[in-house]
Amino acid sequence: MEDDWFALTKGKERKLDGEPGVSITRYQVIGDQMTRMQPLALMPEDFLDEWVQFDWTEAADFSSESPDLSKWHSILNGLAYDSTEIEFVQPCPKQGNADKLWLAGLWIDPKLNPKSKNERLYVVVSERHHAFFVDSINTTRAAGMSWKSATTFDEPGITRVVSEPLISGRILGCLPRVGGFFGRGSGFQKLMFFERPNPPREAS
Repeated sequence: MEDDWFALTKGKERKLDGEPGVSITRYQVIGDQMTRMQPLALMPEDFLDEWVQFDWTEAADFSSESPDLSKWHSILNGLAYDSTEIEFVQPCPKQGNADKLWLAGLWIDPKLNPKSKNERLYVVVSERHHAFFVDSINTTRAAGMSWKSATTFDEPGITRVVSEPLISGRILGCLPRVGGFFGRGSGFQKLMFFERPNPPREAS
């Protein structure tokens, strides 16, 4: 029986936060049967957005064997459209057989999701052999999932631009929806903008 595949890469608006993303629709074709294949996306946050929209029977193929994931998938799948913020996507030290590992911080708008019992979730996404997987979802940051921020640089005026893979507790006062992702090689960072207080005036 002939084995073939086809793929389509397209821009999209993410269901989770309404931000622009990219999805990869790739199917293996065997006879008259089609099966969705990895990769589903180029970035962990886009993969997570694809994952939450699957039925669990399909999402399970892109998940670890954590017994709680089906419950969390059902919760995320039921959220209202554009009702979350992906606050950060942080690269983390590799663990186990993962080639790469990320921690994504997800804020859930309680007004748009009144039945949700959690406002923040932490999602561990891994990449193994160029394929993404959801490894775990927790209400608190998992142990070992912290990396110090990397680069800070200033622009003239009242704005400070912070480029870092981790949006830490020190700077949670950032304005929502201000910022974006940019690529550099195989990695990425998130740009956030903060007001900078005026320097103290010298006494005359």
